Amino acid sequence: MTKTRNFSIDVLRIIACMAVVVAHIIGGRNDAVGSFEFGFCLFLKGIRRWDVPIFLMITGFFMLDPVRYFSLKKLYSKNILRMVTALVFWSFIYAIVLHKPFYPLGSQEAHFWYLGVIIGVYIAVPVLRYVAARPSLLRYFIIVWFAVMLYEFLGSLVTLPFDMQGVIFVRYAGYCVLGYYIKYISTLTTSECPNIVKVRHGIYWLGLFGLCVTTVGGIVLQNFNSVLFEYTAPNMILCSAGILLYCACHPLNLSGRKAALVLNCSECTFGIYLAHMLVLVEVFTRIRRFVPQMLPHMVLSFIVAFFVGYGVTLLLKKIPILNKFVV
Repeated sequence: MTKTRNFSIDVLRIIACMAVVVAHIIGGRNDAVGSFEFGFCLFLKGIRRWDVPIFLMITGFFMLDPVRYFSLKKLYSKNILRMVTALVFWSFIYAIVLHKPFYPLGSQEAHFWYLGVIIGVYIAVPVLRYVAARPSLLRYFIIVWFAVMLYEFLGSLVTLPFDMQGVIFVRYAGYCVLGYYIKYISTLTTSECPNIVKVRHGIYWLGLFGLCVTTVGGIVLQNFNSVLFEYTAPNMILCSAGILLYCACHPLNLSGRKAALVLNCSECTFGIYLAHMLVLVEVFTRIRRFVPQMLPHMVLSFIVAFFVGYGVTLLLKKIPILNKFVV
């Protein structure tokens, strides 16, 4: 496994998970608009905003590959069932610990929205695999999806005649298809596509441009709810595509303990995502009482939330049923 596995994707998954933890630490702060602290949080939000799109793209990177075995039975009995049982289990845990009402499939925890999104994407996978298996249809889908997302982005700035996004394409399924498209062009050779190197370099530069627009634009606008931070904004799509393509084209080969550690942490990212907010709720305010300075407080909150979530996930993985259905 260590000879053929691209550990760059695993490292990217880990970094994206860390970025999500940072996102919720930023969201817990209440700094004055225009202050250095506020600007710094905007910078962090912009530079890590690609985290959720990357998770969706990694899903498509693997699940839409026509070479990989696929069956509806496996999709529903493994992938979708796991999302549903994880949602019910963690909704119950959050309700008990935080003394909230228990809603099995409608938890009040904001970060669980992603579970609903990924369940919807999984349901669409059989159709998306049909698209991914046909290069011309795959390119058509990506072009039209990007155009629709661009139209939606412009619609948030000026009044447009109708909502095309709500009629033609599902927003997040497009990221799933884009993830496989990135995998597709990362494997093309110059004999198959003479200009493929230029294409990849172009995507890298567009990705860097998207990242700069998101980060600098957010700071200039001084607005946490800027349209530039929307997951389906064009700048976000370009940024995420560039990051995933770079990792796909630059495989990280690891062996021994390093490979085992990266693989283990990568497999725990789902559990960390589910558990970290519970840790933050319990420690964020307490840490701030003793460490009021912004940067030390954020760093300590991150360390506690990420590694406690990692430890909880490792413990749950030792229990066979919970390992299969909730982390």
